[in-house]
Amino acid sequence: MTGRFTTSRRALGIRYDATRDIQVFSNITHSVEPADSWKYSSSTVTTGPGGLLTGFRDLKEQTATSVEVRHRGKAGIFDGSVALYRSWLHNQLLTSQIAPGPPLWLRT
Repeated sequence: MTGRFTTSRRALGIRYDATRDIQVFSNITHSVEPADSWKYSSSTVTTGPGGLLTGFRDLKEQTATSVEVRHRGKAGIFDGSVALYRSWLHNQLLTSQIAPGPPLWLRT
């Protein structure tokens, strides 16, 4: 193993109770997902016309920063909440299948 990952999950949240029936709160979270099994997967990369490079890829850990702002309240017959959520992903690891395999009903 050549890669070393140091991970930490940081979060900060605040809540404000405007009244007994109305709350506003917000969260900021930073998460990390190491490239464990992906790090040592082989891949083929096109390097130019007619050129292929096959080997192992040195992948970085996937990180994300998420922000959430929420309002929750009750007034008369109305009771509910509204939320805004946004997440920024970096070095996202995705699975893709280039050549499809046999149909599920043929697999044993």
